[in-house]
Amino acid sequence: MAACLPMTSPETNIEDRLLEILRQEADACASLLAWAREAQRALLAMDPDQLAQASRQQLKALATLHRIELNRKALLMTWADSHKMAYSTVTVTDVAGRVESPLADTLLCLTQSVIEQLVELSLVNECNRALVRSDLELHRALWQRLMSDQTPGALYGPVGHFSGEQSSGYLVERRA
Repeated sequence: MAACLPMTSPETNIEDRLLEILRQEADACASLLAWAREAQRALLAMDPDQLAQASRQQLKALATLHRIELNRKALLMTWADSHKMAYSTVTVTDVAGRVESPLADTLLCLTQSVIEQLVELSLVNECNRALVRSDLELHRALWQRLMSDQTPGALYGPVGHFSGEQSSGYLVERRA
């Protein structure tokens, strides 16, 4: 986001306010992404306290991002009304297409920054989901095995083939 430095005029018009909202949105996305990465580190470290802290901070960042998004939508609605356009079709790209080049470039740069961070956030969240699912499946399998009536080692024979004999698996367990 450092490449998206301000290029605003002294008066505060809709486009300048949109620029400020996009800066806030990019910052909020960065915060949300950082906390998602922190949650991932906590998952890998199996640290429930850090995971709880990261989850609480993610919820706060998400609430902030939602508030900023509502402000951006309201501002785009005002801009659409002032340009006699339908709000549902107006994007930041439309605004950028109607302002001076330095401001337009900054608007587009910030928009791209938000998009890239949200894509990365989606990937981190997908990875976190896979980590949690794998851990839960492992725990489920362990509990099922502990709750079963079979004695340990009763499933596989000495060469790793399935066997229903009670004594099977003893050599495999001893070698492991």
